[in-house]
Amino acid sequence: MTLFLSRHPKTRANQQGLILGGRDSPPTLDGLSVFRRVMERLGPEPVAGLVSSPLPRALAGARIGAAMFHCGLRIEPGLSELSCGLWEGRPRAELGLADRPIRRHWDDRPPGGESCLDAETRLAPLIGRLKAENHPAPLLIVGHAAVNRVFLKLWLGLDCMEALALEPGFDEVYVLTPGGGLEILSASEKARTRSCPACSKTGTYC
Repeated sequence: MTLFLSRHPKTRANQQGLILGGRDSPPTLDGLSVFRRVMERLGPEPVAGLVSSPLPRALAGARIGAAMFHCGLRIEPGLSELSCGLWEGRPRAELGLADRPIRRHWDDRPPGGESCLDAETRLAPLIGRLKAENHPAPLLIVGHAAVNRVFLKLWLGLDCMEALALEPGFDEVYVLTPGGGLEILSASEKARTRSCPACSKTGTYC
Protein backbone atom coordinates (compact mmCIF):
# COMPACT_ATOMS: atom_id res chain seq x y z
CA MET A 1 0.00 0.00 0.00
CA THR A 2 1.21 3.50 -0.84
CA LEU A 3 0.95 6.25 1.78
CA PHE A 4 1.15 10.03 1.39
CA LEU A 5 2.52 11.50 4.64
CA SER A 6 2.14 15.26 5.11
CA ARG A 7 2.80 17.84 7.78
CA HIS A 8 0.07 20.28 8.81
CA PRO A 9 -0.04 23.81 7.30
CA LYS A 10 2.35 26.36 8.78
CA THR A 11 0.88 28.25 11.75
CA ARG A 12 1.31 31.67 13.35
CA ALA A 13 3.24 30.06 16.20
CA ASN A 14 5.60 28.41 13.71
CA GLN A 15 6.25 31.83 12.17
CA GLN A 16 6.96 33.27 15.61
CA GLY A 17 9.37 30.50 16.58
CA LEU A 18 7.15 29.19 19.39
CA ILE A 19 7.11 25.57 20.54
CA LEU A 20 3.69 24.01 20.09
CA GLY A 21 3.68 20.29 20.86
CA GLY A 22 0.20 19.50 22.16
CA ARG A 23 -0.90 23.15 22.01
CA ASP A 24 -2.40 24.64 18.89
CA SER A 25 -2.18 27.72 16.70
CA PRO A 26 -4.20 28.72 13.61
CA PRO A 27 -2.66 28.16 10.19
CA THR A 28 -1.55 31.24 8.27
CA LEU A 29 -3.16 32.07 4.92
CA ASP A 30 0.17 31.40 3.23
CA GLY A 31 0.43 28.09 5.11
CA LEU A 32 -2.94 26.99 3.79
CA SER A 33 -1.99 28.07 0.26
CA VAL A 34 1.27 26.08 0.37
CA PHE A 35 -0.60 23.03 1.71
CA ARG A 36 -3.00 23.18 -1.26
CA ARG A 37 -0.05 23.35 -3.68
CA VAL A 38 1.48 20.30 -2.00
CA MET A 39 -1.77 18.39 -2.40
CA GLU A 40 -1.90 19.38 -6.08
CA ARG A 41 1.49 17.68 -6.57
CA LEU A 42 -0.20 14.34 -5.85
CA GLY A 43 -1.98 14.71 -9.18
CA PRO A 44 -5.13 12.93 -10.28
CA GLU A 45 -4.32 9.64 -8.53
CA PRO A 46 -7.30 8.51 -6.41
CA VAL A 47 -6.94 8.62 -2.63
CA ALA A 48 -8.71 5.88 -0.67
CA GLY A 49 -9.08 7.95 2.48
CA LEU A 50 -7.51 10.50 4.79
CA VAL A 51 -6.19 9.98 8.32
CA SER A 52 -5.42 12.99 10.53
CA SER A 53 -4.10 14.06 13.87
CA PRO A 54 -6.93 15.47 16.03
CA LEU A 55 -5.16 18.81 16.57
CA PRO A 56 -6.93 21.69 14.77
CA ARG A 57 -3.87 22.76 12.77
CA ALA A 58 -3.67 19.28 11.24
CA LEU A 59 -7.42 19.07 10.68
CA ALA A 60 -7.29 22.37 8.77
CA GLY A 61 -5.05 20.69 6.23
CA ALA A 62 -6.88 17.38 6.34
CA ARG A 63 -10.17 19.04 5.41
CA ILE A 64 -8.50 20.66 2.40
CA GLY A 65 -7.23 17.26 1.29
CA ALA A 66 -10.58 15.55 1.88
CA ALA A 67 -12.35 18.17 -0.25
CA MET A 68 -9.78 17.98 -3.04
CA PHE A 69 -9.78 14.18 -3.25
CA HIS A 70 -13.46 13.64 -2.36
CA CYS A 71 -12.55 11.10 0.29
CA GLY A 72 -13.54 10.36 3.86
CA LEU A 73 -11.62 11.69 6.85
CA ARG A 74 -10.91 9.84 10.06
CA ILE A 75 -9.18 11.15 13.16
CA GLU A 76 -6.45 9.13 14.88
CA PRO A 77 -5.34 10.35 18.35
CA GLY A 78 -2.04 8.50 17.91
CA LEU A 79 -1.01 11.06 15.28
CA SER A 80 -1.10 13.95 17.79
CA GLU A 81 2.16 15.87 17.97
CA LEU A 82 4.57 14.85 20.72
CA SER A 83 4.03 16.81 23.91
CA CYS A 84 6.74 19.32 24.77
CA GLY A 85 5.52 19.66 28.36
CA LEU A 86 6.72 22.81 30.12
CA TRP A 87 8.28 24.14 26.93
CA GLU A 88 4.99 24.51 25.08
CA GLY A 89 4.14 28.08 24.13
CA ARG A 90 7.68 29.32 24.77
CA PRO A 91 10.03 30.78 22.13
CA ARG A 92 12.61 28.30 20.88
CA ALA A 93 15.34 30.97 21.11
CA GLU A 94 14.56 31.58 24.78
CA LEU A 95 15.35 27.92 25.50
CA GLY A 96 18.49 27.78 23.36
CA LEU A 97 16.67 25.75 20.69
CA ALA A 98 16.82 28.23 17.82
CA ASP A 99 19.56 26.29 16.04
CA ARG A 100 19.07 22.76 17.31
CA PRO A 101 16.23 20.26 17.44
CA ILE A 102 14.05 19.86 20.50
CA ARG A 103 15.03 16.18 20.71
CA ARG A 104 18.62 15.26 19.79
CA HIS A 105 18.23 11.61 20.79
CA TRP A 106 15.34 9.16 20.47
CA ASP A 107 14.78 9.12 24.24
CA ASP A 108 15.20 12.89 24.77
CA ARG A 109 12.19 14.09 26.71
CA PRO A 110 11.38 17.81 27.24
CA PRO A 111 10.42 18.56 30.88
CA GLY A 112 6.99 17.02 31.36
CA GLY A 113 6.81 16.03 27.68
CA GLU A 114 7.25 13.01 25.42
CA SER A 115 10.25 11.43 23.76
CA CYS A 116 10.13 9.79 20.33
CA LEU A 117 10.46 6.48 22.15
CA ASP A 118 7.34 7.32 24.18
CA ALA A 119 5.42 8.09 20.99
CA GLU A 120 6.26 4.70 19.47
CA THR A 121 3.89 3.12 22.00
CA ARG A 122 0.85 5.01 20.71
CA LEU A 123 1.83 4.90 17.03
CA ALA A 124 2.66 1.20 16.79
CA PRO A 125 -1.00 0.03 16.96
CA LEU A 126 -1.97 2.54 14.24
CA ILE A 127 0.88 1.32 12.02
CA GLY A 128 -0.33 -2.24 12.50
CA ARG A 129 -3.91 -1.34 11.60
CA LEU A 130 -2.90 0.59 8.48
CA LYS A 131 -0.73 -2.25 7.19
CA ALA A 132 -3.57 -4.71 7.81
CA GLU A 133 -6.05 -2.54 5.85
CA ASN A 134 -3.93 -2.73 2.68
CA HIS A 135 -6.00 -0.31 0.58
CA PRO A 136 -5.59 -0.59 -3.21
CA ALA A 137 -5.40 3.23 -3.50
CA PRO A 138 -3.10 5.43 -1.40
CA LEU A 139 -4.00 6.81 2.01
CA LEU A 140 -3.20 10.43 2.86
CA ILE A 141 -1.97 11.07 6.41
CA VAL A 142 -1.69 14.53 7.98
CA GLY A 143 0.48 14.77 11.07
CA HIS A 144 3.27 16.87 12.56
CA ALA A 145 7.06 17.13 12.35
CA ALA A 146 8.05 14.95 15.31
CA VAL A 147 5.25 12.40 15.13
CA ASN A 148 5.90 11.99 11.39
CA ARG A 149 9.52 11.06 12.16
CA VAL A 150 8.29 8.35 14.52
CA PHE A 151 5.80 7.18 11.90
CA LEU A 152 8.56 6.94 9.27
CA LYS A 153 10.82 4.99 11.63
CA LEU A 154 8.15 2.40 12.30
CA TRP A 155 6.77 2.17 8.75
CA LEU A 156 10.15 1.99 6.95
CA GLY A 157 12.20 0.22 9.62
CA LEU A 158 14.66 3.11 10.04
CA ASP A 159 17.05 3.29 12.93
CA CYS A 160 16.67 6.11 15.45
CA MET A 161 19.32 8.44 14.03
CA GLU A 162 18.04 8.00 10.46
CA ALA A 163 14.56 8.98 11.62
CA LEU A 164 15.80 11.97 13.62
CA ALA A 165 17.69 13.23 10.55
CA LEU A 166 14.48 13.56 8.55
CA GLU A 167 13.14 17.12 8.30
CA PRO A 168 9.48 17.06 7.20
CA GLY A 169 8.80 20.46 5.63
CA PHE A 170 5.56 22.40 5.33
CA ASP A 171 5.93 22.37 1.54
CA GLU A 172 6.54 18.62 1.16
CA VAL A 173 4.71 15.32 1.16
CA TYR A 174 6.44 11.98 1.70
CA VAL A 175 5.35 9.18 -0.64
CA LEU A 176 5.92 5.76 0.93
CA THR A 177 5.73 3.01 -1.68
CA PRO A 178 5.01 -0.70 -1.12
CA GLY A 179 8.61 -1.74 -1.79
CA GLY A 180 9.95 0.40 1.05
CA GLY A 181 10.80 3.36 -1.16
CA LEU A 182 10.62 7.00 -0.14
CA GLU A 183 9.84 9.83 -2.55
CA ILE A 184 9.59 13.45 -1.46
CA LEU A 185 7.31 15.73 -3.46
CA SER A 186 7.77 19.46 -2.95
CA ALA A 187 5.33 22.23 -3.79
CA SER A 188 7.99 23.85 -5.94
CA GLU A 189 10.49 21.13 -6.92
CA LYS A 190 10.66 17.87 -8.79
CA ALA A 191 10.43 14.64 -6.83
CA ARG A 192 13.51 13.36 -5.05
CA THR A 193 13.65 9.59 -4.68
CA ARG A 194 15.76 7.32 -2.51
CA SER A 195 15.44 3.78 -1.24
CA CYS A 196 14.91 3.57 2.51
CA PRO A 197 16.14 2.73 5.08
CA ALA A 198 19.48 3.48 3.39
CA CYS A 199 18.43 6.99 2.33
CA SER A 200 20.19 8.85 5.13
CA LYS A 201 23.45 7.07 4.31
CA THR A 202 23.48 8.60 0.83
CA GLY A 203 23.83 12.11 2.25
CA THR A 204 21.03 13.56 0.13
CA TYR A 205 18.04 15.05 1.91
CA CYS A 206 17.94 12.97 5.06
